[in-house]
Amino acid sequence: MSRKILNLTLNKIITIVIIFIVISNIIAAILTRFSYTDYTEDYKTFKKLKESYYSEAVFFRKELEASNFSEFASVEKETKNNLTYDYEFLFKESDIVVSALKVNEDQKRFSTLSKMKISTINKGKSLIKDEYIFLYEPYYLYFEDKTFRNIDGYIPMMKNEEYFLFLKRKYEDNEYRNDEQNNMFVLTTRDSFSKYPIGNLNLFVVNKPYTVIDIEDYDLAVESINSDIINEYKPIYNKINENINNQ
Repeated sequence: MSRKILNLTLNKIITIVIIFIVISNIIAAILTRFSYTDYTEDYKTFKKLKESYYSEAVFFRKELEASNFSEFASVEKETKNNLTYDYEFLFKESDIVVSALKVNEDQKRFSTLSKMKISTINKGKSLIKDEYIFLYEPYYLYFEDKTFRNIDGYIPMMKNEEYFLFLKRKYEDNEYRNDEQNNMFVLTTRDSFSKYPIGNLNLFVVNKPYTVIDIEDYDLAVESINSDIINEYKPIYNKINENINNQ
């Protein structure tokens, strides 16, 4: 075989290998994208997953730093002198404090991005009523091992329900970001202490693994009805709803 023919053959092989690698990467990217797609577009499929994916753990605050929730890092709870959260602390540490209605949600890889419509503004000069913001809720369906993961028993907000929220901005405003990116937030405390129902408070006592559907009518997950979490959460909840009723 002549050198010229040999070179042509090698070039063809190299070309075929390159094309194969490119196509393989494209297919892998597409499969990865669809594995974490927005299942809210197919409500029946998404609801089925919510009914079948059980909680990986009930409460795992101690494991938080090693978890995939690092993007939610914000305010750390004060431990000096056993201080607890209160309304004043949460208000001070938050970038915005609002009442908002949950419109819909998108499942992301390690979080759920919820679209919220603002109804009242307690803190946040740049906001306006009826404006939309986007909130990362600390829960998600983990498709690889078919589990439902949430921080410290966090219960997702329900669609078309209104909540009082303490939030921190995820991104700083700048001219290179679009409106949605500039309106992205996380819970100030990363857990249920930044989210309060307006109206009745429904407690879910956890005694076994649960699905998202099991807890969709509840607001706060606790290990027992005498939990310290309730004693810490209720005074803030009571103050919020008292202020709303007096407006």
